[in-house]
Amino acid sequence: MDFKQLTTFKRVVETGNITLAANELSYAQPTVTLHIQTLEHDLGVSLFERIGKRLVLTDAGRELYQYTQSITQIMDRIKIIGSSAGSTRSMIRLAVPPAIVKYLMCDILDDFIRNTPQTDFQIMNDHNPQKIYKYLLDGTVDFAILPGRWYSNEDVRVESLGECRQLLIADRSLDFSRLNLTVSGLGMGARMIYNHYLSSSRQDFENYLNMMDIQPDAFLEVWSIEVIKYCVAQGVGLTFVPEFVVSEEIHSGQFIEVPVNTQFESYRINLVYRKSQWETPIFKSFRENILSKFNSCIPLSAKTDL
Repeated sequence: MDFKQLTTFKRVVETGNITLAANELSYAQPTVTLHIQTLEHDLGVSLFERIGKRLVLTDAGRELYQYTQSITQIMDRIKIIGSSAGSTRSMIRLAVPPAIVKYLMCDILDDFIRNTPQTDFQIMNDHNPQKIYKYLLDGTVDFAILPGRWYSNEDVRVESLGECRQLLIADRSLDFSRLNLTVSGLGMGARMIYNHYLSSSRQDFENYLNMMDIQPDAFLEVWSIEVIKYCVAQGVGLTFVPEFVVSEEIHSGQFIEVPVNTQFESYRINLVYRKSQWETPIFKSFRENILSKFNSCIPLSAKTDL
């Protein structure tokens, strides 16, 4: 058994397919098969079961995968030590949804970078919180900023960064006489502009409409907050977003809040990191910095803890 075989096993688990794993690792497919067979021979257990065309982990395979994740993370840290020998440079890898980094994190990152000039950052943007969580678990990133309801478990620690209100927003020219948000079984009388289908704000508002049995006239799905705001400003439709995204436009009078006869849950923002993560001094400094400063970046009017 060697590290290459464990790496191969990990990629087969994560891709669910020997051919895809071989392509990602630049191996011939028989090499990947041989690595898996060698592991099974050395351990004396079966790691996968074939169900149709799918590879499904056995109990032993699931246990080995957990250990392999830890081993991979440790090896990544060892490589960093080797590559930074004689250097004081550090790297922080962060995954965060685009809207949060744009509206809430720029000042924090700017301040931290100025105070730690030898720290490099790698920031991955993704609208899909499940993907961000996966990046964290497999060691692709060191920290994740996740919106929504997340809780600490045996793998990760979740710390709250703050909460804010969620609002239904429209251009000030909205015709309220056509809008219906209270009468079940009727149309909404407006088009909704939605973010990514896994956006927690979108899910909250769609749940409300489903509960009320109200359907928007149509919807437009756009994976960009800036484009969504532009469409709202052009009178294309309404959108439901965290207040920090539109606080300037509301303050200037460009956008208006549309009253909704319900109390929506707050938009929660969390810092998430692996419990098994090796906390270097720079990691500890970043974690403490973001925990102490993030909440102050949320506009006062948007906060729910007043």
